Amino acid sequence: MKKLLYSLIIIIAAICACQDENSELGKSLVDSSFYNIYVDTCTVDISTILMDSIETRGDSICQLGHYKDPSWGEASATYYAEYSTNSFTPNENYSYSFDSLVLRMTPSGHFWGDTLTQQRISVYRLKQPIYLDDDEDLYTTTALPTESTPLLSFTFTPRPGQKRELEIRLPDELGKELLTDLIAEENYFDSQDKFKEKFPGLALVAESNGGCIIGFLVNESSMAITLHYKEITSQRTEKELIFSVNTDYAYTGIRHDRTGTSLATLESGIENL
Repeated sequence: MKKLLYSLIIIIAAICACQDENSELGKSLVDSSFYNIYVDTCTVDISTILMDSIETRGDSICQLGHYKDPSWGEASATYYAEYSTNSFTPNENYSYSFDSLVLRMTPSGHFWGDTLTQQRISVYRLKQPIYLDDDEDLYTTTALPTESTPLLSFTFTPRPGQKRELEIRLPDELGKELLTDLIAEENYFDSQDKFKEKFPGLALVAESNGGCIIGFLVNESSMAITLHYKEITSQRTEKELIFSVNTDYAYTGIRHDRTGTSLATLESGIENL
């Protein structure tokens, strides 16, 4: 019996001698490197915040169209564009004849809404050049005045799976005026500032009966205006001159009406989330 008791005392002493102070339950939990943390529950708080505007100047994709959604409301996208000047040196031994003035548009594949519905777009001349806001930018809420009568209107059906280029013929009167002034070497082709005063740019405005907003590429060929003409000597040679979008002064404007939706009372600003 004494031997058994003596053995137990030795074992207990050995255990106590090998004890690590970090293993003491509940002691120094913050300072210890030997404690575990586990998650019991997790709650996510989400809110809707209305941004008063978004910068769209210089985007490589423009948006066009109209769409009405019962949850989000009614949205219309308009594209405003200034065009870069261009010129050529006419040869006095040649004559020139006008062929056509064409607006080329290539779909980007982006869309929102019903792509089976047709969309009608009207092309207007701007009344004044595009200038930047006080903070040197252009936003979805920036609106510009246009002439009261459109240069033309056209209808197209969105095809998201195809990037088939659209060619919209602009009025011949505008094209003939450009060619005549180019041949006469009018000085407004000499600089971008002079050119934009003479030709402020275009606005492509969607009519309110459409059911889709679709994107178009903006680059040297898409959304560009191409002047087709013939150079006449002993033979006729087809020529073209491209006026591409000046992306520093081009943007998409958005009109959004939330009347009658659950977002109708939403106000912009983080304090109104």
